[in-house]
Amino acid sequence: MRAFLACECLVFAVLVCCLPARADETGRPTGENCLVASPPVTAGEVLDQGTTLRVYPRAKDIARKYTGCQSRWRWEKDRWQLAKVVSIIEGEPMTAWSPAVSVITCLYDKGKLIQGEAANCPEPQSLILKSRASGCLDKIQRVAAQGGNKSPSVPGCEPE
Repeated sequence: MRAFLACECLVFAVLVCCLPARADETGRPTGENCLVASPPVTAGEVLDQGTTLRVYPRAKDIARKYTGCQSRWRWEKDRWQLAKVVSIIEGEPMTAWSPAVSVITCLYDKGKLIQGEAANCPEPQSLILKSRASGCLDKIQRVAAQGGNKSPSVPGCEPE
């Protein structure tokens, strides 16, 4: 039992001490792309329950060894509002933070939830969000309106 507790403490210490992405006083992760105030023009787009999300950086631009964050914004009250920040360490999503909660409630390791309630935490495979290129949602809506197809295929607008 004592060895188990020592091992558990060591794992926690390694996680806390060695994570390159840190958090500020609100719990928001800090590091590369973690404090981006609003979506850049190169941010991707995702349609989520009828609402457009902007995503930066896009999943296709996150290298296997990337350490930083992927942020998501939702259009509310006539401006882009930060919805979620996912911290990533060497290509693996580690935490999901939301300003609505303002603390990191979900902690992951190698694709498994290790802290937080499964009912309140996103599935690990959904943390790094694939998105379409900027402007694609408008193109898809125009093509759909012209041809009556609800989900037309538009070249260059695949989620990636």
